[in-house]
Amino acid sequence: MLVLELQDRLDMLIADTSSFKGFSPDSSEQFAYSFYVASVVNNSVTQPANYITIDKGFADGIREDMGVVSDHGVVGIVAQVSQHYAVVLSTLNPKFHLSCKVKDGHYFGFLTWNGRDARYGNMEELPRHVSFHKGDLIVTSGYSSVFPPGIIVGVVEKYAHQHDDNFYTLSVRLATKFASLKNVRIIKNYRQKEQLATEKEAVKNDE
Repeated sequence: MLVLELQDRLDMLIADTSSFKGFSPDSSEQFAYSFYVASVVNNSVTQPANYITIDKGFADGIREDMGVVSDHGVVGIVAQVSQHYAVVLSTLNPKFHLSCKVKDGHYFGFLTWNGRDARYGNMEELPRHVSFHKGDLIVTSGYSSVFPPGIIVGVVEKYAHQHDDNFYTLSVRLATKFASLKNVRIIKNYRQKEQLATEKEAVKNDE
């Protein structure tokens, strides 16, 4: 039992850092984030709406609306939590929308799943004047309280004009291999509550 407890503590120490393959920051700025490690105990990739179950829950510090990443990139958002388990809304779910951008760029769009292939998502509403190339990295924009900026989403595979010619839709090859996903990191944003409360108050004052 002691060995298992020591291993859990070691896993937490290893996870409590931003330096992993899926993190590609645009600058050296430090963020108020840390990471919990969890194992995937159930996963779907072929359903119209896919979810992932992990073996960490409320007792381990996991809460709803925490971001989830693999060692390679974005996985999803915690949707439901019990004492010892949590269910993650996968990137491969039409309810999942992610603010992201071309790495080192300044304009953002929104990633959604194409509903057909677990390897690809669509990044929409990217302004047409934005410069990009096939193979460019797509990363999180940081315009949310869930994911810090610079978490890898995938790479540009191809693009098309939207019905409104002022925007592109990019086909993004996702960095996370969902069909073989075994371990994940859950992101703890120490300032999430403060940010959400401030934004809520601003909306309230505007009513």
